[in-house]
Amino acid sequence: MRFLIALLWAIFIAYLHAIPGNDITFFQLDDLFQLDKLFHLGVFFIGTWLALVYAYSKFKAKFYLIIFLAYTLYGLMLEIAQGFLFEGRHADPLDWFADALGVLLAVTLHRKIYISK
Repeated sequence: MRFLIALLWAIFIAYLHAIPGNDITFFQLDDLFQLDKLFHLGVFFIGTWLALVYAYSKFKAKFYLIIFLAYTLYGLMLEIAQGFLFEGRHADPLDWFADALGVLLAVTLHRKIYISK
C-alpha cells in the first residue's frame, strides 16, 4: 500500500507539470513567484518522503542515494518535458532546483529521524 501511495503521488506530480500554463494563471502572477518555488519544494518533499517510507519499511538497506537520484532526475525530466512537450509550459532551472531541494530535505529529515535512533 505504501508503494501504491508513493507511485500515485509521483503520477500526480507529473500531472501537475503537464497542466497547460494558461489553465493555471493564478500560479503565474509575479507576486506568487516565490510560492511557485515553495510549491515545487513541497510536492517533491512529499513524494520523496512517501518513497522513503516505503523503502525503509521494505528494505531497511542503503536506499537513500537511489531515491535521491531517482526523484532528482524525475524533476529534471519533468522540467525538460515542460520545455518541449507540454503546451503552454516552459522549463525553469529554478523549478528544478526547488524540486531537488525538496528531495534533499526529505532525505535529510528521514535519515535524522530513522537512522539516528
